[in-house]
Amino acid sequence: ALPISPVMVPTAKINDELADVCLVRETRLRKIAKVLPKVFKAEHIKAKEVELYKAKEVEIEAKEGCRVNIDGEIITSHHLKMNVIPKGIKMRIPSRNKLI
Repeated sequence: ALPISPVMVPTAKINDELADVCLVRETRLRKIAKVLPKVFKAEHIKAKEVELYKAKEVEIEAKEGCRVNIDGEIITSHHLKMNVIPKGIKMRIPSRNKLI
């Protein structure tokens, strides 16, 4: 059975005080179409075009605007800077959740 939503970064932890980044290198549309369905089983991370990173700060600069998915919101930007604010959001998560 497939999960309801895609698993972009299967190694993500909600309490490690790090941003999780899934970078997909520019490639042919045919290759993206082949890799995209694998997101639902977290198998996309095996593709050579996919790279995973963890960071306290992320900064992206692009000559052409690049599309960025930030927690489900897709934006196009030439420059993006993000900082993690430790304990910046209070959340209640069931103890059996895989994110902890």
